[in-house]
Amino acid sequence: FKSPFPLVRHHIGLESVEKTAREIEKMAESELLDVISIAPDQNCQQHFFDPENMDHSQDGAGGVPLRRKEDFELLYKASRRGNYPLVRCYAGTSHMTEFSKLLKETINNAWAAVPLWWYSKLDRRSERPLLAAIEENIKAIQWNAQNNVPVEINDSHQWALRRCHDSLEVATAYIAAYIAKALGVREYVQQFMLETPSGLSPRGDIAKMLAKKELIESLQNSDFRVYRMIRTGLLSMPADPYSAMGQLSSSMFYGWLLKPHIIHVVAYCESMERATSKEIIESVKMSRRAVNMAMRGFVDPSTDPWINTQKNRIKDEALMIVEAVKNLKNGKDDDLLEKDVLYKAVESGILDAPALKNFSVAKGAVKTAVVDGCCRCVDDKGNVISEQDRLRQLTEHLC
Repeated sequence: FKSPFPLVRHHIGLESVEKTAREIEKMAESELLDVISIAPDQNCQQHFFDPENMDHSQDGAGGVPLRRKEDFELLYKASRRGNYPLVRCYAGTSHMTEFSKLLKETINNAWAAVPLWWYSKLDRRSERPLLAAIEENIKAIQWNAQNNVPVEINDSHQWALRRCHDSLEVATAYIAAYIAKALGVREYVQQFMLETPSGLSPRGDIAKMLAKKELIESLQNSDFRVYRMIRTGLLSMPADPYSAMGQLSSSMFYGWLLKPHIIHVVAYCESMERATSKEIIESVKMSRRAVNMAMRGFVDPSTDPWINTQKNRIKDEALMIVEAVKNLKNGKDDDLLEKDVLYKAVESGILDAPALKNFSVAKGAVKTAVVDGCCRCVDDKGNVISEQDRLRQLTEHLC
């Protein structure tokens, strides 16, 4: 594609279909974006196929209120100008396979973003019980693979948004990529949400993301290619436009250390209000400038002893978590494909995050804190707990 330059992506979802279409036209005509992501409202994502269950007081909440197949087609038509960008759309939070079919038929979905554990009672984005959601999500991933739609499984940053520790974020990224490959996905998009949770240092962030990158890309072969995509952390964007501009530019600058194929720009205004084409184009220009500066030459993080030490620690601990999940059954790699194993991984607390207390079967018992720029497990007194000790304590409790 544009190598060595990355593809540029942004999302949009305004209060009406018509307004969203007009803004998509402007985005395409700017020729600055390569990928436009449509952000539907929650009613669409959850109830497009059972509209009688929509709460119409929530119309437009979180995105554009798409209600008919023709609405998707209208937005796609709006993009057919300028540089004719790729178009994609966020997944549904229920009827996952049906929603995938809809997106392929109407917008030629550039890639699907389907979770494993999420869009369930675990995050309350749908009413699906966790076990049923895992099963349905796996079927949707498989459908996209069978229909040659690239896939992104965005679970790892969903865990990070709930303040999980770095090693768990990386472990869930590896599990997701392993499952995608096993289900026949050939082109896989791995998103690296930087600055999540907030408070990480840039070097701590890079150490974590390099650990994630190396583990996931260890799965690559001629039938499974990984595309790296970076983005600014949602919870790290200040509610001040100029501070947010600085946050966006700095994250895109140091994120280039991951050599992304795609940059997912988050408009500087989004912690305050929805972005129109104006703010999106401004944010894209900032991000492109930051990346172009970084491309002139940057310090190689692999030469930094501290980053290497933390990266290797995170990788080792992530693999401990993966092994603990597999040991919920027979200890074999393909046990990761079992919905019951993935469910028990949450129920047992092997996969856990502080912000999941009282959500579905998750324990929400683990404590984390940013220590020396990394997100670590800690005890009640704030002392760091190694992953080996955390898992040992869980095992003793389960026994």
